[in-house]
Order: sequence, then structure tokens, then C-alpha cells
Amino acid sequence: MARKSRRKKIEEVKTEAVFIPEVGRDVVQIRAAAYARLSVDKGDDEKIETQIELIHQYIEGHPELTLADTYVDNGYSGTSFDRPEFNRLMEDVKAGRIHCIVVKDLSRFGRDFLETGYYLETVLPHLNVRFISINDDFDSSRESDRNSIAVPIKNIINELYAKEASKKQTVYFEMCSKNGNRTIERGTFGYDVDRTNNVLVVNPLTAPYVRIIFHWFLMGYTTGMIARRLNMLGARTPFYYKAIEERLAVPETDRWTYDRVSTILRNQTYAGDTVYGKRRKILYKNVDAYHARQEDWIIHKDTHEALVNREDFEKVQEMMDSTSRKMKAEKTALTEQREKFTDFFPKKVCCMECGGTMLYSRYSRGKYCEELNGAVYWCKGNGVSKECRQKIHEDYLKVIVMDQIRNLVKTVCDKRKLLKQIQSGQSSPAAVTALRRSVSDLAEKLSHTVGARESLYENLQEGIIDQEEYRMLKEHYILEEQSLKKEIADVEEKKRAVMRKLGRCLELAEHLEEFMDRQELDQEMAREFIDRIYVSSSGKIEIRFTCGDVFADLAELTEDVQ
Repeated sequence: MARKSRRKKIEEVKTEAVFIPEVGRDVVQIRAAAYARLSVDKGDDEKIETQIELIHQYIEGHPELTLADTYVDNGYSGTSFDRPEFNRLMEDVKAGRIHCIVVKDLSRFGRDFLETGYYLETVLPHLNVRFISINDDFDSSRESDRNSIAVPIKNIINELYAKEASKKQTVYFEMCSKNGNRTIERGTFGYDVDRTNNVLVVNPLTAPYVRIIFHWFLMGYTTGMIARRLNMLGARTPFYYKAIEERLAVPETDRWTYDRVSTILRNQTYAGDTVYGKRRKILYKNVDAYHARQEDWIIHKDTHEALVNREDFEKVQEMMDSTSRKMKAEKTALTEQREKFTDFFPKKVCCMECGGTMLYSRYSRGKYCEELNGAVYWCKGNGVSKECRQKIHEDYLKVIVMDQIRNLVKTVCDKRKLLKQIQSGQSSPAAVTALRRSVSDLAEKLSHTVGARESLYENLQEGIIDQEEYRMLKEHYILEEQSLKKEIADVEEKKRAVMRKLGRCLELAEHLEEFMDRQELDQEMAREFIDRIYVSSSGKIEIRFTCGDVFADLAELTEDVQ
């Protein structure tokens, strides 16, 4: 997806041409960018400063190049091109501020074979940007380099290197984890890290909360009930202690929730075990971290003091697994029933107070009812108004909407005969009559003006007016003619606009006839007629129809028909 979006952007960009100097000609200054990247510092030979100095020296040693800016991505993998400084570089390239990119070697530019090749063979040539890799002795201004097979081979080798390094790192991680030699980077809620001995030690401030959570759950309290109890006690959340340690801001809304309680109940660390490999990441593919299967976890038993004895921990897991299976079974059983309750007005029912879209929820009557009985629209509120917590049942709303649709259809179809009479000229609405009268009056004025202008010359010959009066009156009548003709044209356009409205109204009336005999609302009608439905806390319902404009035209056309 990323490759496709970049290609689209590139096609829209127009940059200045880059002038590549040739031997024997005057040197033309080319604005060059120094780009350096390093994922891990490996010593003096691989320091980011070494790369930058090498590139700067190269640019200084070539008179045709002038350093425009330096772009440095330190600590970013070459397997992904989503790097902050690289993105800034490409923005400057597209804006025409950079005409040449200089790197230490191709691997610094990128380690993804396809992406690197795409940039070198398509993007940069399309933008007329020169590319230089110092250690690879590659310069895109030389045709021999552009056609060389060595560059694609080096890009393949760079990608294979990234894959091999990723695999070695993964193997090393697993080996250290299995041997118990991994350094514990941070503590877990209820524990601190003893850096000297690389072991978790009980935190006397937070450990009691972990113990009470397990105790309450074994007593039969749900995770939601436990969360409410912790909030009532004013217990700090795990995020609070993490934020204090990492100097992060703690939001006022930070509270215990059922999922935070569930996370603690599922954490095997509290049974005294150390677990590695819960989350994995394929480094060379730049894939986001994912949750590994439980059978792939690396578990070391009894590595530190347990906050919960193993028997209680396993009992909690059985209880949670049982609850999970029950919920999954209930969800599966209700799936078929949920399909019977389809939202008739998706994203069309809105709160009149806050303007937000009301949520659609199915419900069942009775706590232990296993069947869905209906659906309701409700407003969760957005903080704008305290009165926007109203709800309305879907069945009731469907009755109201169907009644309004039926009235709309009947009104439009009843006036179809009158519309045809207007179209044929047998009847005329007040608006059309007024326009026709206006055209007639203007035409009469125009005829009088034309006659007066044509009689000027005769009056001049008979000596009734002199030459100056003739000239002035002629200009006056010509301007008046032009004004009257423009007025007549404007009125005629208004008449044509009225007739277009008439055509739309007739088209709507003919279309609505197929809905005349329908007694129940269906989704086709909801899509056809309803634009928005607004519901107020006082019970007021306002329906906005998709054909509202045409309906207003219909009311205007059929008013005061003669």
C-alpha cells in the first residue's frame, strides 16, 4: 500500500530540471543533500559522525556540488523507509530544493531490495534527482552506472544481510531467554527490579493490590466489580507508576478498568515465573510486534517470590477460561439473532442537542434472556450538553418514519395530475404567471423604445431636434434597449428554471408511484428517502428527506395555481 501511495504522489510532483555538468563545460552548482543513517552504533568505523564527515568531504571535493542540507536518521532500520529525516529529505526533493542525494553506501539509503530499487530506478529519475553512493562508486549521472547490474545485486545482498542479522538477533534473544541470562529491563506492577542480581523483588506498596485482586476474583467478584472497588479505594493504576518512573504525564481520567484487572489475573509473573517471548517482531520485515501463541512462550519457573500461590493462580486461569468459553458460546449463539436486527438507518440517526450520531444497540428483555428482542438508538453524549443521553427504540422510529414517508409519497403523487397540467399549459402557478406578465411588460417597453429610436432620424430631418439632441437621445435609447433585452433574457432564464423544477417534480412523482402500495418500511425505502433523522431529549423527531429540495419546489409550483 505504501508503495502505491508514494507512486501517486510522485506523479503529481513537478520539479526543476537538474543540470549535470559535462567535461569541457562551465561548472553548474547542484544543490546536494547529505543523507546518513545508522541503526546501531558499532564502533568508530560505524559512527554516524563518520558517515557525515565522509559525505561532507566528498561534496567539498566536487566543485559542481554545493551542500544544501544534512539529513540524519540515527537509530532507524534500513528495512523501512518510514524515517523522519528521510521523509523530510523527500519532501525537499519534491519541492525542488534538493537536486542530488549523496550517501556513504547503498545500505545507508535502504536495505529493502524492492523499495530501494523503486527509488533508484523510478522515483529519483522521475524527479530528475542525481544519486551518488560513495563507497559503491555509483553516480546516476553516468549511463554506465545506471545500466549496471551491480547495483541491484548489492541491494539484494543488503536485504539478505538485514534478514540474517534479524535471524541472528532472534536466535540470540531466544538463547539468552532459555538460559535465563536476559537482563530484566523493567519491573512489573507489584514488583521492582533488583539491578544488581537481575531479579524481581516484591514492591511493598503495590504488591498488596495484586494479592487482593486475586483474592476478590476467587471470592466470585467480576473484573468490573474489582475495578470499581479499586477506584473507590483510590488505588493507583499500573500506568501511574510507569508514568512516574518514565516522567510521563498522568491523565485525570486514569482509572482501573476491567481489562487492566484481567491483564493482572492472566500474568504468570505473579506465580513466581519469568515469561519471555509473549510478543514477537520480525525485524527485517519491519512488521509490528504481535502476540505469540502461548505454546511458543519461554517460561522459567520459580525465578522470584510469588505474590499468589501456584494453586490459586491456576484456579483463576481455569475460572477465566471458563468465563471466556461461555462468553464465546453466547456470542456465537446470538450471531444469527443479531442478523435479524439490521440497522435500518446506519449513521443517519443524530442527537438534536449535540449533533452526534446516535449508537445502534440490540437488547434483550430480562437479565437471563437468551434471545434478542429489539434494538435502540442512544446518544452517548459528547460533553456539549447534559441533555443528550436520550434513546429511542428502533421499532417506534420505523413507525414514525414510515408514516412520514407515506405522507410524502401521497402528497407528491396526488399533485402529479396538476403538474402535468402546468407542463402542458392548461394551468399556471402564480410564479409562472408573474414571469409571463413580466416578459410581456418588458417586451412592450422594448417595442416602444425601438420605435422611439427609429423615429429620431425623422424628427432630426423635420427640425424637431438638433444634431446634438439626436446623438444624445440615440445613445439613451440604445442603452435602454440593451437593458430591456438583458432583463427579458433574465426573466426567460427564470421561466426555464421553473420548467426544470417542474420536470424534476414530475420525475419524482413518477418514481414514487412504486412505493404507493407499500405498508411496511424496508431498507430500500430508508436508503431512498432518509438523509438524516434528528431526535431530541423532549421526544421531538425531525426527519430530513433526500428529496427535500424537490419537495420544496413542488410546494412552490403548486401554490396559487390558476
